[in-house]
Amino acid sequence: MRLIASGLILVLIGGFFAIDAGSKSGWAHVQARVISVDTKCDMSSTSYGVLTKTTSTATIDCKAVDLFENLHHEKTWTVATTHLAHVMVPDSGGTQIATTLPVSRDLAPGSMITVLQSPDSAARVKSPEAVGQGMIAALAMLGGGALITLWSFARFNRRRRLRAAFVEAATQFSATAAPATVAASVATVALAAPGQAILNGVPIRPASRSAAAPRAFGRR
Repeated sequence: MRLIASGLILVLIGGFFAIDAGSKSGWAHVQARVISVDTKCDMSSTSYGVLTKTTSTATIDCKAVDLFENLHHEKTWTVATTHLAHVMVPDSGGTQIATTLPVSRDLAPGSMITVLQSPDSAARVKSPEAVGQGMIAALAMLGGGALITLWSFARFNRRRRLRAAFVEAATQFSATAAPATVAASVATVALAAPGQAILNGVPIRPASRSAAAPRAFGRR
């Protein structure tokens, strides 16, 4: 049941992000002019204790990566490069407004790129590559959650069928064995002599009175 619940949660999350990415893919495609690009390096380090997990992060200029690692040499750092582009995009009135968006590569100032612009806010823009990657990740999460849910449900049904088959077989065995036990008991009673005791389905011979009677001492 836990796997089924986990799969359903993944389906819900993946479905939410898929709908969000699908709606953004329908935004208007506009041309944006690059003003400048800031390249930053995201530093991250994770250390584990007996029962703890510690994560350290920092965003610095990529030229200072070596200096940063030397200052914090006691940790192992991973570096991820990010590019933040400052661009000019047209608004609904045709005027140019400034905004920023993350991009996957370094861009030359003055170059033109295609962005997706929100119909609600002209300054809210996304790169088509980021929206496409978000859609792929959402579909992967949605498919993985669906597979986990179906596999867990099939496994649960198989266990339930096996349990039901076992209970049915045990019930049939009990129903078949009960008349045979009664018939054996009746046959044992029929074979026993009148007044003879039966122990565990076997007639037993009663003890003789001379052996069982205690010896009396004293006056007669």
